[in-house]
Amino acid sequence: MLPERVDQTLDLANITDAIRAYITTITISKSGLPILNTLWDRIGKGSLRSVNYSWAEDWVRKMKQEEPLSSPQYSPLCRGIGALF
Repeated sequence: MLPERVDQTLDLANITDAIRAYITTITISKSGLPILNTLWDRIGKGSLRSVNYSWAEDWVRKMKQEEPLSSPQYSPLCRGIGALF
């Protein structure tokens, strides 16, 4: 979402609001919903207006440090990015 649209959309103040709107608008796969819920918990309180390219780079860098790509369960980095973007 473009930053100027955030100002026009009062019901989308933070990332949680955007995830909630996405979940209620789009059919989410069984594997996607838990990932969106995890993102909701981890980054949901962040201002939607602060989400930009620099924010995304920092977030990916942080996820790489916290969740190694060799995770035996799944790749939370790839799934998280795919679920959010």
